[in-house]
Amino acid sequence: MDHAPENTISSFSKALEMGVDAIELDVHLSQDGEVVVIHDEHLERTTNGRGLVRDHTLTALKSLDAGGYLGEQFQGERIPTLREVLELVSERAPLVIEIKNLPIPYAGIERRVIEIAASANALERIQIISFDHPTIKRVQMVGAGVASGILYMGRLLNAVSVASEAGAAALCPHWSSIQAMDVRLAHQAGLSVHCWATSDARVVRMLSSIDVDSITTNDPSGVASALGRPGPNNEMSPERGHSGDV
Repeated sequence: MDHAPENTISSFSKALEMGVDAIELDVHLSQDGEVVVIHDEHLERTTNGRGLVRDHTLTALKSLDAGGYLGEQFQGERIPTLREVLELVSERAPLVIEIKNLPIPYAGIERRVIEIAASANALERIQIISFDHPTIKRVQMVGAGVASGILYMGRLLNAVSVASEAGAAALCPHWSSIQAMDVRLAHQAGLSVHCWATSDARVVRMLSSIDVDSITTNDPSGVASALGRPGPNNEMSPERGHSGDV
């Protein structure tokens, strides 16, 4: 989102061009049950629409401008569906799908996401994450074995146990909520650690030093540069991984 309107085809295309290792996005359900890609439950911040996503049909959502707020060059950008993004990304990068089930709950969204990924033969290329940990437990009930992770901010008393209870294979803490011991304990338990969301060079180097598995960022090139490694398209790439929160 530092380079193009967030959660749009333009943004995902730019992320692929930059050579990210994974793409992160956010999903909600439309009024008619389509999985749509947008960060907020409200339309006002990133589109010219008003109201809740869930109160609009896919046709109505597709009529909105989702890019003009960032400049004339992005006018006419549309809210994409999860199907469209899976088609764009194909096998070029894994997709990290954040299910937004708070504060607006969407009954059955876990099943819809898994059905769409299955229809695109993408179940092995996705990871589902959420701040709503019961959502992750339902993901495992619907699609056992689908990669998943618990999002959180603040230090949990026992993050490994929380992940185990939810059936998750990954911890996804805010970068300020993780310490070296947390990473060691997670890795010992067979969990990966994916921190969000920063492009601050000092924070990036600190996270690399404690061996996190990836860093979610709005500026992948900035993260790569902070780690000082050449990568695809003469960009810089991190020592372990970087994903675009785009």
